[in-house]
Amino acid sequence: MSISVIIPAYNAERYILQALQSIFDQSVKADEIIVIDDGSSDDTAAKVRAVSAHIRYVHQPNTGAAAARNHGIKLAEGDYLAFLDADDLWLPHKIAMQLEYLKNDPSMQMVFGHIEHFYSPDLEIQDRAKLHCPDVPQPGYLPTTLMCHRDTFEQVGLFEPQWRAGEFIDWYDRARMLGLQSGMLPDTLAQRRIHAHNSTRQKQQTNLDYLHVLHASLKRRRQNDRDDDP
Repeated sequence: MSISVIIPAYNAERYILQALQSIFDQSVKADEIIVIDDGSSDDTAAKVRAVSAHIRYVHQPNTGAAAARNHGIKLAEGDYLAFLDADDLWLPHKIAMQLEYLKNDPSMQMVFGHIEHFYSPDLEIQDRAKLHCPDVPQPGYLPTTLMCHRDTFEQVGLFEPQWRAGEFIDWYDRARMLGLQSGMLPDTLAQRRIHAHNSTRQKQQTNLDYLHVLHASLKRRRQNDRDDDP
């Protein structure tokens, strides 16, 4: 079974080499690594190309992480799909543990793991107090901790690109409404970097996007209830 890893990257020159190294360090190696550069204006492209000729690098106009992940999904050839944000890290056993889980339980379409948050070393001390960084690993219902069967996206559909925040919540809600099953490993599989440029803090429309996601979820449930009525 082959594994494709998809990385959306936007002006990621500062962190992407560490993200890629965490993939190279996996005890079970990925068969394919796809970096979708979402319109970066920095040296992201040069950093990626200098690391390995085996990484598939694709540039697209800046349309957001959801659109970048969708682009990667369409290009991916693996039986399993996994995602890593360009500023985050995987622990070395991430692929191995999730692959074993999915192989041992065919009823599961996807699996997540716990995620540990950490302050990026380049984050100024005065800024740390302004940002929330949990001190214990959290259940990670996030793209960075997800591994799923390729055909899961054929059933659920792609991420909704019109939202710059909340697109994964929307996707996972659609998956659950279809009755797809997911597991949550108790192990910490990834690390999420807290830094000055986290995308969810940058976007002024973040709260509005979350409201749209909630509205779409409620609308789907009302429609589902009507469809279930005799």
